Amino acid sequence: MYGRYPDPAFLASSVNRAACLNLAKALSMELGSEEILVNSVNIGFVTTPQWENIHRHRAPDMPAGEFFGQLAAAEVPLGRFGRPDEVAGLVAFLASDRASYITGASIDVEDTAGVECALSEGDVLNMVAPAEPEATSVNLVVLSSKGGRECAKSATVKVALTDLQDMQNHMRESIDQGLQELKAKQGQGGIPAAPAAALAAGTNAGVAKDAPPPDPDAAKEVNQELADSTQAEKEVVTEAQQETAATTPAADASADAAPVNIALGQTIDEVKASLGAPVTIVDLGQKKIYKYKDMKITFMDGKVSDVE
Repeated sequence: MYGRYPDPAFLASSVNRAACLNLAKALSMELGSEEILVNSVNIGFVTTPQWENIHRHRAPDMPAGEFFGQLAAAEVPLGRFGRPDEVAGLVAFLASDRASYITGASIDVEDTAGVECALSEGDVLNMVAPAEPEATSVNLVVLSSKGGRECAKSATVKVALTDLQDMQNHMRESIDQGLQELKAKQGQGGIPAAPAAALAAGTNAGVAKDAPPPDPDAAKEVNQELADSTQAEKEVVTEAQQETAATTPAADASADAAPVNIALGQTIDEVKASLGAPVTIVDLGQKKIYKYKDMKITFMDGKVSDVE
């Protein structure tokens, strides 16, 4: 949890877990061509040796049950810490064939109060409103839940758009796999055989005979349009580079007169108000990189996380 939401009281955990998130993402990109899946699971208030160590340092004279009970009452809506076996279901799912198309995911599901809960296969979610243009996550309503440690029915949860896309890809893959199994196993194990009409060769609709023949020059025209658009794009890029080069001396003079300081935590709009539009933008979803003439600024979730 602290990898995404750092806490000064857990400085080492915040730094290490943020590094692990990026390590998992980088490894998934490097090893994907070898069909090796790399994902990360981010847990919150779950009884682990780390929390036991925190108890020993913070309140060595207080019974563990009382310590964890007070902390859970203040921080966890369910009023208790989670157990390792309640996280194991998600890990088992990621290690199974059912997750064969999920890689590079950082499974970090939490309710809108900022407390983590679990979503697993079979839960039903509803997106009540589309995501904002620059949003990195979206609020979903849980329509069906298994209960227990799972996100409760009717709860509103925040899910990263990248995780939501992984869920959709997995759902489509499961549907395709199910349809293929139905086709292969029809008439077996209680599955009814497909009707003869479904197995017949395809036929043209009656209106097809009135359709005009395909344009023999269509492919040539499309290719020409693609070539024209590519050339137009090159001209726009060249023009933009020339404009940037022409305005650079003035920008340098202005910078010498009044240096601009960019601080960690500033928003994209604040940076653009100070420095103007960047020369190049690299959009990696939650992470965005703005390149200026003499500066590179990295944003995470819309805020400055690094300046070079």
